[in-house]
Amino acid sequence: MQIILHIGQQKTASTFIQAHLAQNRDRLAAQGVLYPTAFGEWKARYIKQFLINGPKLRVPRETMAANMRAEFSGNHTKVILSDENFYPWEDNDNKKLLKRTLEEYATSWRVLCYVRRPDEHLASNYQQKVKVQDGFSGTLDDYAAKMARSNYYRYALQIKRWAEVFGEDAVEVRVFHRKTLQGSPIEDFVRWIGVNPETLSFDPVEQKRVNESYDRVGTEVLRLLRRYQAKHPELLTNRMMTRVRRGLLAVNVGERLRLDTDKAKWLNDRFREDHELLAKHYLSPEHAAVLLAPPAEASPQPPIDSKALLERMMTIFPEDPEFARLVPELKMSEEQAKVGPADYSRA
Repeated sequence: MQIILHIGQQKTASTFIQAHLAQNRDRLAAQGVLYPTAFGEWKARYIKQFLINGPKLRVPRETMAANMRAEFSGNHTKVILSDENFYPWEDNDNKKLLKRTLEEYATSWRVLCYVRRPDEHLASNYQQKVKVQDGFSGTLDDYAAKMARSNYYRYALQIKRWAEVFGEDAVEVRVFHRKTLQGSPIEDFVRWIGVNPETLSFDPVEQKRVNESYDRVGTEVLRLLRRYQAKHPELLTNRMMTRVRRGLLAVNVGERLRLDTDKAKWLNDRFREDHELLAKHYLSPEHAAVLLAPPAEASPQPPIDSKALLERMMTIFPEDPEFARLVPELKMSEEQAKVGPADYSRA
């Protein structure tokens, strides 16, 4: 049985793909493709905890192992394990443990990874980090400096680590971009694994299970509330933050955070040598051209002033006694409330 590891990266429609794979589990099984539930209903979110016998398993490890054996022993030619959190596994010991755990079922391996241009990925991933529970509470500038210092966008390095365990021939990379996708993200993915999209259903999936996107003002409101929550968790609970996220999504006006041309160019150039190496070994000419192309021209976004933030906060929780007490504490001076073009000099 061929084992397909869909490793991400994050913010390449992984949740959308996983939702549709789960929705089509029976249709895939009829074609000999297993999308298992042993490690999670929608994605293999518990597999790392399973491998290390961690404390966050949803069921006892023995039960999970029995479920895996039952599913993997069926009459299938392929199995797909999908989790975007595979991508940043820097420890090869975990990858080796994953291989040892599944190798009795594997006749071959495929490690599939979508990557995005850093200039297009950064703001999207920043928003996700701000949104999640106990999320990032720094500015886009802070996050950009952090990411520029890390190995996250060193795609050739990250892929090399997977190749060291599963073999260079097993690893495949595609650039996630409108110019390279063959149809929708799920259509592109199922074609990649050798399934005809016409044999599957692509009905709308449950909205709450798909990552939401917020506009620029909404993202800054979330960031400020996360910063407040870090100082006063007893006053701003995660339950309250869930209500905030729902309210912000309802009043989303569509203007997203983005990098201006100079900062986008700086970020891409920082990792260009690595990306050229990735292109040489793993990308088709079409995909390499997209990854290595200069960024689109974009002027700096104007700063967000405190009035816009206050108006948005009052819109999402008017006359709500739980939130009303927070507004005076979150009101900031014009300079403090700015979200402008990032200064990456610290990186």
